Amino acid sequence: MKRFYLLVLFACLPAFSGCHSVTSPYLVGKQPVTLNPEIWNGKWGPECSGEEAVRIEVLDKDRGLLRATVLNPKDPPEVIECNLRSAAGDLIFVNAKEQKEKDYHPWLIRNAGGKMIILWSPDYDRFKSLVEKGILPGESTGGDISLGLLKSEHLDIIMSEKEGVLFDWKDPVILIRLDGGGATKP
Repeated sequence: MKRFYLLVLFACLPAFSGCHSVTSPYLVGKQPVTLNPEIWNGKWGPECSGEEAVRIEVLDKDRGLLRATVLNPKDPPEVIECNLRSAAGDLIFVNAKEQKEKDYHPWLIRNAGGKMIILWSPDYDRFKSLVEKGILPGESTGGDISLGLLKSEHLDIIMSEKEGVLFDWKDPVILIRLDGGGATKP
């Protein structure tokens, strides 16, 4: 089940939340995160499965750009472009999109020393409420939320949880490194 959930996460990112999604034509986050290829590059799989599901490769460490290639034995590999930008503490916004998509899907991510990656999806209903109240810029169309350009004060609202918890902390996607890489310092 975890493998299926992971494949849905990466391979079907635009439609991940069923018929609802949170996207943005802009990168979400304050500035690019400098990436250490030792803790990102490698083969990753769903928690406890031992099966490779994703290969991650840092494309530009200074611009926070990486590529995730989703491996599915029944379909051709899916390539996801990810721009990582600072959020708060060791949390990072990952702005992910398939090559054919124009908008990014903002998630939160944490890399635990190159051994485990934890991803949290946005809570559609909470983002929708904040957009409809005018607290966050954006629009709701056809069951989707398209975030506008988020300024520093908007990012503070998202990360402070002053307006509620905006990410699904209770059900993260957890990836475990399968190829023995990793570093002791990010």
